[in-house]
Amino acid sequence: MTPADIIDTFWNEFKSFQQCTHPFAEPSRWATVDVTQGNFFLWHEKYSLPYTIVLGFVGCHVTSKLCGIGPAERSWGGVKNIKTGKRSHLSGESTEKRSILYVSAKIQQSRIMCDRLDKLDATGNNAMFGDDDINFDMQLERFDVDTGALKEPAVERIFRAWVKDWEEEARKKNDCVEEARLLPKCKGLVFNDPDSGSTFSVWDRNMEFRRGRGNGWFVVDVSADKPDDESCNEPFSLEMACELIGATKQKEGVKVLQQVVEEE
Repeated sequence: MTPADIIDTFWNEFKSFQQCTHPFAEPSRWATVDVTQGNFFLWHEKYSLPYTIVLGFVGCHVTSKLCGIGPAERSWGGVKNIKTGKRSHLSGESTEKRSILYVSAKIQQSRIMCDRLDKLDATGNNAMFGDDDINFDMQLERFDVDTGALKEPAVERIFRAWVKDWEEEARKKNDCVEEARLLPKCKGLVFNDPDSGSTFSVWDRNMEFRRGRGNGWFVVDVSADKPDDESCNEPFSLEMACELIGATKQKEGVKVLQQVVEEE
């Protein structure tokens, strides 16, 4: 194949996947655990590499690389530590393998050290957090300060467990802008299905639009018990998602608010 043929083939395959017209590009493929965890090269290895000529190869190689000046400088620093003195004449292939091992070992060593220093029982001058930091309250209770409230986890996200008026209007419009406005409310939150007893989380990539009376934008769930089972990915209405999420205990930092109905 000539370079022009390769470019044309890649572009046609890319448009086919983008429009979900390829036989192996159903919408359910985008909700796999490899996508939700950011392992896009594994997704391409499963769903595009065996069935395409160019797109799968390019996708696996591009999405598996860490692009940026930071990783480049880190790798070059590893090469400079390896090619010194008698090792200055190492071949390119040997230098590449040694630098990968050296940099990977350094990164793993740094992660282990960071985890150790992050523990509550960490000791030493380099400890990042310890028991003394938790117990230290500066005797604020003498000044009528509720120290217990200060030790509560910070609220990072507020979830209102009802459908607002603007959400009711936005859900009816088949527009990516409205989808982007609706998705941040529920994405990543967990809920328990009372029928099956399974635990799900709301997919944080996109929603599903259904036409017809009473339909519109639906949130898509991801099974926490069977993350690889694509048959568990089902759409939920906004009302159902708000009700189930509001009845499920969320992680620390998420505060759930219930709608207050005024009595007549």
